[in-house]
Amino acid sequence: MIFKGDQREILIITTSSDITQFIRRISDLDALTIIWARNNKTTLLIDQQKINLKANQIIFLSNYQNINIQSNGDFGVISFNKAFYCVIDHDSEVSCKGILFYHSTRFPIIDIPTSELDRYNLLWEMFDIEIKSNDNLQLDMLRTLLKRYLIMSTRLAKKQGLNDVSFNNIDLYREFNFLVETHFKKLHKVQDYASLLHKSPKTIANVFTNIGKTTPLKIIHNRIIIEAQKILLQGDLNINQISYSLGFEDIQTFSRFFKKMKNISPSKYRKGKN
Repeated sequence: MIFKGDQREILIITTSSDITQFIRRISDLDALTIIWARNNKTTLLIDQQKINLKANQIIFLSNYQNINIQSNGDFGVISFNKAFYCVIDHDSEVSCKGILFYHSTRFPIIDIPTSELDRYNLLWEMFDIEIKSNDNLQLDMLRTLLKRYLIMSTRLAKKQGLNDVSFNNIDLYREFNFLVETHFKKLHKVQDYASLLHKSPKTIANVFTNIGKTTPLKIIHNRIIIEAQKILLQGDLNINQISYSLGFEDIQTFSRFFKKMKNISPSKYRKGKN
């Protein structure tokens, strides 16, 4: 089911046992996507990495990530573009930027506990009813439902992934992830992001240590390598052009970085995937 607004707002919702056709439809929308494995486990391929979802797990995917389905299952999928709801502009409402979306450590996955399952199912039913409506209140209602869905999921993500972390640290963690997503093609050092956040690199490192996540530098490097792999597979640019597009001074520096991260040269990676 698709909602299309007068200002190019798009919301797509489906509950299908085969979402391959749906994924093709959203691939060109520059949309954020939520996939809920409802009743059984399923396998996805995200940016060439296999992800196994268990029943009642939800994965949140940003617009830059490539999605392929490896096995069918009972899915619930929501996809929406920036015109429909911009999580950046509305971050004060839902606080999901850097946790659910634009998360440079790649794949935020939450588990829906049994105590919350009825609430998620009820909200899905309300989506199903409202997207079939056709009046001047439909857009506002659908946005309200999406906002509630994101708030519920953000709360679970914080409980499950950021236990016993102060709100100040959570906010710093979120902002760091978002800034990496925004600037990774030009800024490659933790110091660069610390300056944007008006914090010292040591403060940033301590926050990540307290949270128990990967290091800030690994987040930057992981985001660069995801983009490098994506561009290499597209085949439109030569390796020299790719190195400059990702902020490297020359092809040698980029090649050393890529080989260190993937244990293979960029040229061999491209040949091996074609």
